[in-house]
Amino acid sequence: QLEAKGVPTSEQVSRRKLGFLNLLAAAGIGGPLLPVGSVLPHLLVGAADSAELVARRAEELLKRSAALDPNRPAANLDDQDLVRQLLRLFHGGAVELFFDGAVGRSGDGNDGGGAPTTAAAQPADQVATPAGPALRSRLATVFCRSITFANTFPASLLTIQ
Repeated sequence: QLEAKGVPTSEQVSRRKLGFLNLLAAAGIGGPLLPVGSVLPHLLVGAADSAELVARRAEELLKRSAALDPNRPAANLDDQDLVRQLLRLFHGGAVELFFDGAVGRSGDGNDGGGAPTTAAAQPADQVATPAGPALRSRLATVFCRSITFANTFPASLLTIQ
């Protein structure tokens, strides 16, 4: 389908990102159908986007939803699934970080600790790249507020290195 339409321009991509953020806002972030924790990774990525309009809109939604308000955070930063999503976002898909202390390839059955292994079974174009510096700094501030993150050894150690 991309071949027929061609590669989208940066303006088209920015409009799609803004459309997605507007859809999230219209759906009611923080409501019963769309908890803040489920959209927090998307908002953090949007807030670190290079397109100013996208970053501004995502930042506005982060503030409006009070997702990271230190006095009353709407997102449960100690939710294991949320922390796991944020760790995958931070590190990309090359290293699988588990909460039982195991580090290894996704689906390789590695139960023990040891050195992280890369996902060699997947083609390189299907492995997610690690987050850029702007997003990593945003994620680091989130990780500092999470007790669950602090207890995810060795994932926490690999993240702060």
